[in-house]
Amino acid sequence: MKQLSDTIKRNSFTYKKEGENQAGFLYGQYDGENLVGFEVFERRENHYHDCISFPGNNAFGLWAWSFFGKGAKNRAVGRLNLLKKNCTIEKR
Repeated sequence: MKQLSDTIKRNSFTYKKEGENQAGFLYGQYDGENLVGFEVFERRENHYHDCISFPGNNAFGLWAWSFFGKGAKNRAVGRLNLLKKNCTIEKR
């Protein structure tokens, strides 16, 4: 299964992987060299394309979340840890 890249370009932004666990991912969102915010999303396997899915706009609020402003990274890390705590995927 194809894993997510450490750097992804989408919608005029660059996303850089800041963290991950068995349940999800944390990416920093950059506009050029400027950090705009953070995105956290569940690990979703796309068996049709044999890859891990990066969320589209419709995923936010369902299985992906954005964090901006003061304390954004701490809130994003908290959400990533919550995903891990609630994870039912067994590590193989």
